[in-house]
Amino acid sequence: MFLLTFDDGYADLARDAYPLLADLGFTATTFVITGHVGRTNTWDGRYTWRRLAHLDWPAIEAWRARRFEFASHTVTHPRLTWLDDRAVSDELGRSRETLVVRLGADAGRAVAYPFGASDERVQRLAAGAGYDLGFAGARIGGRGERLGLARAPVYVWDALDVPAGLRHDRRGALGAVAARIASRCAVGTSVMRGVRR
Repeated sequence: MFLLTFDDGYADLARDAYPLLADLGFTATTFVITGHVGRTNTWDGRYTWRRLAHLDWPAIEAWRARRFEFASHTVTHPRLTWLDDRAVSDELGRSRETLVVRLGADAGRAVAYPFGASDERVQRLAAGAGYDLGFAGARIGGRGERLGLARAPVYVWDALDVPAGLRHDRRGALGAVAARIASRCAVGTSVMRGVRR
């Protein structure tokens, strides 16, 4: 058994990914940035010519009616491990509250920590905010902690015809290293947000 997840909740999921998954009989869980639903990705570094659109509430509600799940990716997508307890609790609590009000209690059960960054303190605060499950990056978890579950990322090179050593699977140690490097590059977004303040 596996759980297919998407982070950030970009609008192109409803155009490109969800219909294909539905046709194949699959669903997925998307972790949305509640403060950016229906807006663009101003929380992120500018990697494209135009800002990317996020799903809006009507699209989320329509796909939820088709058994796709939506959960928390915080309000503004900060690196939680860099924030004080009050700010972490606010990000987690407000996001959960928005999801519960909009989609019902089940939508407030899980959180994916932005950038996969969590530690024992963040996980404790997530539990205090009412979350039952927390999804981190590939390097965290592995011992069954419900609020520190590891995920296996899938990158564009995973779909290409690349040497087996570059694939991110049990056989590809180089692929695991590449995944960690890609995850670490996301630190640039956190640093740039700090500089803009």
